[in-house]
Amino acid sequence: MNKSFIQWGINVLLIAGVAFAIVNQKSPEPTPTKTVSGNPRPIVDSSAKVVYVNLDTLYEHYSYYQDLLKQLTSDFNSKRNGIIAKQEQLAKKYDDYQRAAYRMTQEQIKAAETDLLRDDENLKRQLASAEEQFASNRDNLNKKLYNKLKAFFDEYRNQHGYDYILDGSNGGPVISGGETLNVTWEIIDGLNKKEKEQK
Repeated sequence: MNKSFIQWGINVLLIAGVAFAIVNQKSPEPTPTKTVSGNPRPIVDSSAKVVYVNLDTLYEHYSYYQDLLKQLTSDFNSKRNGIIAKQEQLAKKYDDYQRAAYRMTQEQIKAAETDLLRDDENLKRQLASAEEQFASNRDNLNKKLYNKLKAFFDEYRNQHGYDYILDGSNGGPVISGGETLNVTWEIIDGLNKKEKEQK
């Protein structure tokens, strides 16, 4: 009986300790923000030595990148649509051939099929080439963007006295970081401002 009374006392003390910890737990302080162009932005900790940028957000809101990507995509879509229109014309030509084949000689059939096959393969090559060119142009755009961003990040890091700017996008090295270390919007605003000045 003495043992169970002691065990009961220990359980009461543990429950009281947990309840005290829950009641006295402080809720986290909200991240201080400032409003820029009607959008709330976190105020970055000026004493920080390591900050991060969300590159996914940066790419989405960096006007220079978006403009070049739209142009690149528009050019590709124009080429692709032209090839698709030719493929549709070829399909119509094939339908016409099938309707007329019963009146044709074997030589005419063979010549028509050779022409249709050649045209089909040519259009497939054109489409594959356009897709490869688009992928290559996009890779070149990303390399150009990387060099531009690297130069801007180095300048920004030196101006603000940071040791590191990390990638905070999904899959980047930052698994969790406070918003007071997030410089994404400062960098986006700086990049867009610089682009406007250079135009």
